[in-house]
Amino acid sequence: MFRRLVHEFEEQKIDLISSKDHPEISLGGIKIGPLVDKKPFKTRLWIAKYLIAHGFASLSQKDILIESREILKNTVREGKSKTLGEISPDFYIKAFLKLSKLKIRAETEGKIGIRKKKKLEEVLSEFLEKRAHKVAEIAVKGKEAGKEPLLKNMSLEEKWLFEKIRLTVNSWKKILTNQ
Repeated sequence: MFRRLVHEFEEQKIDLISSKDHPEISLGGIKIGPLVDKKPFKTRLWIAKYLIAHGFASLSQKDILIESREILKNTVREGKSKTLGEISPDFYIKAFLKLSKLKIRAETEGKIGIRKKKKLEEVLSEFLEKRAHKVAEIAVKGKEAGKEPLLKNMSLEEKWLFEKIRLTVNSWKKILTNQ
């Protein structure tokens, strides 16, 4: 399931705007282009990361990156609540793109860019720890853990983690109780 999630994540199409004219780019057997300066287009995330990193494109306004303060707000909210808070289905994708963008900017902005990147990495790490802890707690609860209300605020990535933990714990319980 994890491979499928990674594949779906990488294959998701996002909106970009071409940063310059370029006749054609070939990546992994896929041809992109011709690119026309300032013209919007859609492409897969794994291709978009390459195009953005190499200055061929930027994210369009439709695919605005999540703001660092929104990630911080979600992290604080997760810390105050005992249950999983609601997050947008594309939260992790937007956070990943934001971090990717900050990594590229850190190379050109020096110390300020590096500080922004490190701060976001710390906040994201804290957010992931809080969410993973809650997902694990739900998974360990056993039979009632598979009920829909408990899963409703989980992202696809978290549902994958939940299922892995639940199966591992159930298998462990069976071994220990000789069932």
